[in-house]
Amino acid sequence: MSAEEDLARMVSAIVPGEAADQAEALAHGTKLGTMWAGIYRGLTQNSVPAPVAVEVVKTVVQTTLQPRK
Repeated sequence: MSAEEDLARMVSAIVPGEAADQAEALAHGTKLGTMWAGIYRGLTQNSVPAPVAVEVVKTVVQTTLQPRK
């Protein structure tokens, strides 16, 4: 279990309902942001120009957040 999931679980044990849901959503958002930053870093460390790396990450983010049909 990741630190973000641990934090969400602890907060949900302390605060009721909607606030716990928001804490869990924040934890998941943090995890996604970290993953996307890792993709960018991996690309740039492997000689991909920064503007190209940004476009790749933007495409990944858009694909990930796009609602399923």
